[in-house]
Amino acid sequence: MRGEAGRGGWGQRARRNITPAQAVIAMAVGAGWGAGLIHGGLIVVVLFLMVSDPVLGIINLLLVTASIPLSLAVWGVGLVLATPGWFLLHRLGVRSRFVAAVYGATLAFAAVLGVLTGGFDLIPPEPGSSYSASAYGIPTVIDDRLTPYGWFDAARTSSVIALVAAIVGWVVAHVAYSPPKEPAA
Repeated sequence: MRGEAGRGGWGQRARRNITPAQAVIAMAVGAGWGAGLIHGGLIVVVLFLMVSDPVLGIINLLLVTASIPLSLAVWGVGLVLATPGWFLLHRLGVRSRFVAAVYGATLAFAAVLGVLTGGFDLIPPEPGSSYSASAYGIPTVIDDRLTPYGWFDAARTSSVIALVAAIVGWVVAHVAYSPPKEPAA
């Protein structure tokens, strides 16, 4: 029956508890996966762009590579901030990889959308400010307020990060709850 311990159901109750050290290791591995997936994708894009302009491509490749430590830090902080919810799920016995993936995706989507929309467009603009911007010739911000396309663009970016965060959540749960490996003899 799905959902039983060890059977892989969405609400799987893992048979073992984890130590704080295992949780830290799982989060470190998750931060590595998050930074690796994001930067792996960026490097592929830069390599395609190098075909048209090799010099600019090399500069972009160096910039992407140099930003890996920052990305590791951002993913690490994000995982630390997600720890209280993960701890609550753990205490409730909900320890499946699927739930961890959904949890990670949901938190990342909300956090990134909040950042990209300036607090979900709830923060009032400064008096007299008339900032406007566009992407691909389509207005995204007019007079310090997001346009519908601005919301769409922010949601699209948030969705990509949420997909990566779902993979990171799955990896964190996998590392944290997998049985320990037997030492080689």
